[in-house]
Amino acid sequence: MDLAVKVKKTIRVYQMLQAEDAVLTAVSGGPDSVALMFLLHQLRSCYGFRLGVCHLHHGLRTQAGQEMLFVKNLTNKLGLPFFARYEDVHAYQKAKGLSLEEAAREVRYAFFNELCTSENFNKIALGHHQDDNAESVLLFLLRGSGRSGLGGMLPVRDARFIRPLLEVSRADILTFLDAKGIKFMQDHSNQDLSFQRNRIRHHLLPILQDYNPAISANLNRMANIMREEETWMEEQLQPLYLKAILKKGRDRIIFSGTFLKEQPLAVCRRIIRKGLEGVKKNLRRISFEHIDAIMALMQGRGSLNLPDNLLIQYSYEQLSIGKTNDFNFEYSIFPPGEIFIPEIKARMIFTKIKTVPPSWPAIKYACFDLDYLSYPLIIRSIRPGDRFIPFGMTGSKKIKKFLIDAKIPLQERHRHPVVLSGDKIIWIAGLRTHADFKIQSVTKKILKAEFLLV
Repeated sequence: MDLAVKVKKTIRVYQMLQAEDAVLTAVSGGPDSVALMFLLHQLRSCYGFRLGVCHLHHGLRTQAGQEMLFVKNLTNKLGLPFFARYEDVHAYQKAKGLSLEEAAREVRYAFFNELCTSENFNKIALGHHQDDNAESVLLFLLRGSGRSGLGGMLPVRDARFIRPLLEVSRADILTFLDAKGIKFMQDHSNQDLSFQRNRIRHHLLPILQDYNPAISANLNRMANIMREEETWMEEQLQPLYLKAILKKGRDRIIFSGTFLKEQPLAVCRRIIRKGLEGVKKNLRRISFEHIDAIMALMQGRGSLNLPDNLLIQYSYEQLSIGKTNDFNFEYSIFPPGEIFIPEIKARMIFTKIKTVPPSWPAIKYACFDLDYLSYPLIIRSIRPGDRFIPFGMTGSKKIKKFLIDAKIPLQERHRHPVVLSGDKIIWIAGLRTHADFKIQSVTKKILKAEFLLV
């Protein structure tokens, strides 16, 4: 079957292109992306989309400059708009603390997305083909991946990234280029066996082909089945996922531990995995061992750190998945006045009043005898070893122990700062005041402190 016919079938089955689309094709200069560019140029009249070409000079190979010039010359011959950029991937890798592969991927996709915005493209065409997908499936299989990994590459991702060559082989592409007399560049890094993908390509796949010459096609068929089943399972999971949520914010999600423990193991794992993806925005560097560690955490109480600044906390039958933040802060104020605490998104308002409000005491505000206070008042995060004498008690108590006894979930404790007068903690905001600063019958001047979470 003609390569263009195969590609048109893939485009139709996965509804990749519409007449009003503006398609940006990523071209490295290698055979796959060059073939994709020529095929899309040929198919423009069938679909009526606008086509552009982009190329990233990442500075990783000595021939990178030649590749950029080669792609530019090809686009000139085809009369296509060309967009290129140089990025120092090694510098980005060092700054972000990533692997070289992760750094190159992040830089590449940032470039694609920025071009879509600035040049009004809505689709990005990538040159991955059937053999690339087979390699990916094997790569995930060797890592012990689940069903989503074994589903391989998505034909369409995020309604933006499309892979029109995903159902054609490398041999089909090379035959097409040879028949058309189209030149391309060879990426010598594809021969570097220090990369696992290259070892799979040059060593493992040829061995498997001795057992079954159609191994690439069969792995792709298996990936399609896995993707379809994964889509169905996610649909079944969604109502359970929503039911498990107690609270959800931009950088944090809290699940009911009781509900999770009632679910089958597979469902519990999937809900946790979906929560991690929701907070992290992806699942890169998250392994089965991480999910298992969270499951173990749920048998008791505590916290653990995961890649990319994820903090997992479990206490009082609540599982919190959130981004780690620096909750260490300290501010001073000379009342009356107001202060905003950005670290916990809260405000404190201090006003002088003559009489205690009729609804007092209330946890959202506190009243103090002004004659016993020293200025400035200090508002800061809780520190290890902090103690105070809670109102209604005679002896001091560690704040950590007070919070545990008050059943404040571990993930919420940072949102209760302490207020100090001199070196004494006079209030755990929103919870309890110090016994020595209580309002008495002889109190003449009162300071009211309000605590408001934004």
